[in-house]
Amino acid sequence: MKKYPFYYYPNPRFMIESISVVGDFNNWDWQIHPMEKDEQGLWQTEVELEPGEYKYKYLVNNEIRLNDPSANLYYPDKNGEVTSVLFISSDGSRMINTQKYEIKLENYSLFSKVLDEAPKQSRRLFILPREDRAVTRLEFSIVEGIHTISVLWYEPGQKLYKAMENILWSPAVKDKNPLVYWFWLELIKGKMTQGLWTLKLFIDGAFLLEDYFEIIYLPNELSDALISKE
Repeated sequence: MKKYPFYYYPNPRFMIESISVVGDFNNWDWQIHPMEKDEQGLWQTEVELEPGEYKYKYLVNNEIRLNDPSANLYYPDKNGEVTSVLFISSDGSRMINTQKYEIKLENYSLFSKVLDEAPKQSRRLFILPREDRAVTRLEFSIVEGIHTISVLWYEPGQKLYKAMENILWSPAVKDKNPLVYWFWLELIKGKMTQGLWTLKLFIDGAFLLEDYFEIIYLPNELSDALISKE
């Protein structure tokens, strides 16, 4: 068997305390192949593997599963979750997919409702108990191949509240109609911390953008007055 490198390039806006490679080669056990950070901030490790096909992901901070942005090849497993895929030929060579798949995010917005069309402006204030969800709308003009969208919602203080993932793909590469996806966070009275929340968006495990919004509690008569002014 030979050792093969795995690595993850971080983004300054995505705080990482630990990363492990989890896959069918280690029974998805995060303790077997932890990654180490070098002086440049690159997380990396090596895994000893035999020839074959392997599905894997990165487990970040022991709570977030992300794909490998450098894999460039992603398949759904038997449970429907899209994972990164690694092929090793009979001679021990790591097979690289040289085809490039274009993805273009045309519009992004944050609102309180699921809308077919992008709102004129994003919401930055959500008032409880008047509103019951924060909705991010993603419109893609180009999607080639199969990918994953991951949305992470953070409470004030940057504590992860919820992680979401969905499959991004287009049945027709040359389809001129945009693909629209929605992710929403249920706003539950008494459960949501007041203050500034953060949303982080990833495509195939690569950080794409960060956004902020505030959650506050107000009586209905005051919340109606504030919303009417937005």
